[in-house]
Amino acid sequence: MTSFLAFMQDLVAVAFLALGVATAAIWFRRRDRSSGLLALAIILLSLEVAFSRMTQLLHITSPVLSVVNLLAFIGSGYALFSYRASIIPLSRKWRVGAASVLGAAVVAYVVATALSARPTVLLWIALGLLAAWAVVVLEPIIRFFLVARGLPAVQAWRLRSLSLGFAGLVAIIAFLLALVAAGTKKIDPAVTAGIEVVVLAIVPLLYVSFAPPAWLRREWRASEEEG
Repeated sequence: MTSFLAFMQDLVAVAFLALGVATAAIWFRRRDRSSGLLALAIILLSLEVAFSRMTQLLHITSPVLSVVNLLAFIGSGYALFSYRASIIPLSRKWRVGAASVLGAAVVAYVVATALSARPTVLLWIALGLLAAWAVVVLEPIIRFFLVARGLPAVQAWRLRSLSLGFAGLVAIIAFLLALVAAGTKKIDPAVTAGIEVVVLAIVPLLYVSFAPPAWLRREWRASEEEG
């Protein structure tokens, strides 16, 4: 099980790295301003996943890289929230509120790390940071699902795929928070491997939400054209 888990972690890292590179390349060719924030959200998330695994394999414990990974993760959530605000009007106070919540979580973690806080304190701050990210991302997930019902097939399925991809991440975070709340100190390797499988399934969802291939667009439009 240990070797399979390591293989899955490596596969997830490679898949997300490929997702980030492909997303960046596609956006660079198109230079589409409307999808720039979505591309940024996917790229930052991909970089965080890939470099987190890379630092584990290379046994790198640099505080600078940890902060960079943290900022990439938080940035992905706020970029998705900003993308939601760019296509669906949102008041400025909500954008400021989301930025404040995420910023406060980052500052708390960085300060606790700099002060060499106890592992338990760092763990709870990290969990709070994950919870803040999940809350900020949850609103766009729900909003995209609701809006998709009134859109043409291709646009609707792109938003649904995007929502499902980030909803999977939120579900994983909620599951981990539940385990910690239940007093679980060590997650079973089989459970961890299952989580990696779910994370791997998120990659194609995020990709098709940004740049669905032509054959998939035709499939999405098929029922609409028949109607």
